Amino acid sequence: MTPQVETHRRGKLRRAGQAVVLVALIVGLSYCDEDGTGPGDRLGRRPLDPELVAQGREIFRYDTFGDEAYWTDTARMHEVIEGAVSPALALQVGLKVDADALPQEVKEALAAGQVDLGNPATTVALLKLNAVVGLKGTVEARDGEDRLVRVGITCALCHSTVDNSFAPGIGKRLDGWPNGDLDVGVIVALSPAIPPPLRGLWQHPPYFHDGSAETLEDVVAHYDRVLKLNLSTLGEADLVEYLKTL
Repeated sequence: MTPQVETHRRGKLRRAGQAVVLVALIVGLSYCDEDGTGPGDRLGRRPLDPELVAQGREIFRYDTFGDEAYWTDTARMHEVIEGAVSPALALQVGLKVDADALPQEVKEALAAGQVDLGNPATTVALLKLNAVVGLKGTVEARDGEDRLVRVGITCALCHSTVDNSFAPGIGKRLDGWPNGDLDVGVIVALSPAIPPPLRGLWQHPPYFHDGSAETLEDVVAHYDRVLKLNLSTLGEADLVEYLKTL
């Protein structure tokens, strides 16, 4: 390809890209009211039903879809949280606190440094208030003490964050914003259901008793072959990524 042809081709691609952006902008604006605040009805679209929006927000923030069956019954994360996860540790691994869910007296105590952020019991209290973004805990009073008996996660764990308006990791919810601070591997590794030899597995190659597998990819390929799992390339890659979280 001559330099002239290449230059001409790049110019056409650039103009085509600009045209796509312009069309997307026009279409996007056509779905907004005149003040740009939401979908209008100029294209026959009805405004969003506030009641349905509220229901969707409730599901997004608080519905676990029954995943307590894993996080509680299998991974036993309620035991870990109740016994070892203080608010300080929770914030360290990327969990967020919804300031709007905190009573005013709690906010004042936090601001005054009167709340023990090193005590897991404080985390249980926050879960009881539904204040930990993306974590849904069932707290029951037993022998005069609040106990965390079940825990699950919601969509908001990964797909919400906060604006840090109260303190780092504590603020108003930002639904739909990714939680880029969340360290899923560290959280999962806290589970007592994971045997110690598997924790931090990706950090300790080579694998097998004779060190014959140099990488986790080699481990997965070995078992795929020996056990005749017939994993796809994508399936093998997904399994490797999961092993990295242990």
